[in-house]
Amino acid sequence: MPNIFNVLVIVVFTVTKANALCELILLKTIVGLPVSEIALKQLDPSLDLKIDQLLKHYNVPGAGIAVVKNGQTYLKAYGVKQLSSNESVTVDTAFNIGSTSKAFTSTITAMLVEEGLLDWDDPISQYVPEFELNDKWLTENVTLRDLCGNRTGLTRSGFSEFASNTDIDVLDILSRLKYSKSEFGFRERFSYVNPGHIAVAVACSRVTGKDFVSLLNDKIWQPLGMNNSSGGKSSKESLKNISGWHCNWRGKCVSVTPTFADNVLGSGGLCVSPKDAARWLELHLGKGTVDGKTIIAEKSLQETYSPQVIVRPEDIAPWIGTPDTKFAAYCLGWATSDFYDHRVLRHSGSDLGIQAQVVLVPDSGIGISVYLNKKDSLASLEISYLILGSLLGIKEDWHAMLNQPLPDTGIQFERIEGMPQEKASLPLESYSGKYFSDGDGMAEVSCNGEHLFVDFKLGEMYSSDLYPLGGHDFLPIARNPANEFNLRVRSQFTVEDDIAVKLFVPEVGEFHRISDKAG
Repeated sequence: MPNIFNVLVIVVFTVTKANALCELILLKTIVGLPVSEIALKQLDPSLDLKIDQLLKHYNVPGAGIAVVKNGQTYLKAYGVKQLSSNESVTVDTAFNIGSTSKAFTSTITAMLVEEGLLDWDDPISQYVPEFELNDKWLTENVTLRDLCGNRTGLTRSGFSEFASNTDIDVLDILSRLKYSKSEFGFRERFSYVNPGHIAVAVACSRVTGKDFVSLLNDKIWQPLGMNNSSGGKSSKESLKNISGWHCNWRGKCVSVTPTFADNVLGSGGLCVSPKDAARWLELHLGKGTVDGKTIIAEKSLQETYSPQVIVRPEDIAPWIGTPDTKFAAYCLGWATSDFYDHRVLRHSGSDLGIQAQVVLVPDSGIGISVYLNKKDSLASLEISYLILGSLLGIKEDWHAMLNQPLPDTGIQFERIEGMPQEKASLPLESYSGKYFSDGDGMAEVSCNGEHLFVDFKLGEMYSSDLYPLGGHDFLPIARNPANEFNLRVRSQFTVEDDIAVKLFVPEVGEFHRISDKAG
């Protein structure tokens, strides 16, 4: 197989209030060649200016860049870690990297397969019997490959997917999957969900007797000298230099409280510094070998880049491909697609206050990774496409491309702007009460003056004020600023005999009344 990683570029962003460049550091080449200023200039002399303009345009507080190209490594740090402070981001500042963590999960799994402790085609039930799906045969036969390859057919909804409280045990989350509906047939098509990767991380921990963060530390981070990386709750204590979280809220950028959760490990929740990110991608660049030391066999690493399920044209999001993409598939912790006659591997990452993009171009030996300390997918995508285009010599209006309307898949919900002025068909007290979902737990609805409030007990970050839209429809506006956009969708109560008996909130779920009173 040809070497698909002979050059790699990482970009990790952290931007100042003034969006000025804070740091540029040239690291030694991974093959021991001298670093030259000429190599930096190969990245297009106007690139820094364009990036700076984009960061101002999107009002991103902080970012950092690491580039590994032709054996030379460059690190750049921009901005501040937190809007409320003047503390600059450095190349040792750790960022939550969201779902780009999935590549770590597939890599550690490949290492354990190599050691004979796991097999990609083993049923997950062999290691995690608590993992239950909505079909007995499916539960018994879904494999590690199916889960890391996002081909189970599960729908993406509910707190097991998006935002369970951090104190909920991971096994509780996995056991609740039996209440999740299947959107497609098993192995029929790409369906992106998080809990599958979480279950694989649990399997990795059980066969080694180590928690997932310790396992990553022992087998990847320490051998690579990644000293500013961690994950889950331990990140809060072990990382002394870590970036804050931010989001857009009602026209301005605001700080939000970071989340440190163990129950998302495998799908997300890892924190990595720009300097560490360079070492991580050197592993891929070296085909599993760094500084003469083999960390993982090339064949094992290559398996994680192999397509597992086709991504249909209507499912090709901008982090997977462009409107001109002719082929796309999901691999094991990576997606792949064609890009201007090049094969590309990539992944995105997102949480309530961060954003990440990773792009690899095998035939040109290029890779790009973008981490932001603000939730803004367009910012991270446009920056990654800008750098990718510069490196490949492709001139394109990436801003225009990314702002094209997405294809109508029939499953999106219209976001409602502004504050509704309508009244409900019934007195608000008629909707108050306790509602329950097998998969998503208790939801308590109470009357709060001229509107309602719904308290989701398993997903408190989604608890929202409910404003009447007329009839029995309401607009949820989350009290957590980072979730306001996600929940600005029409939600409905079902009413019988002038009493609400069911509440449906898109992307959260359906809850049935069990009591007339909340509290």
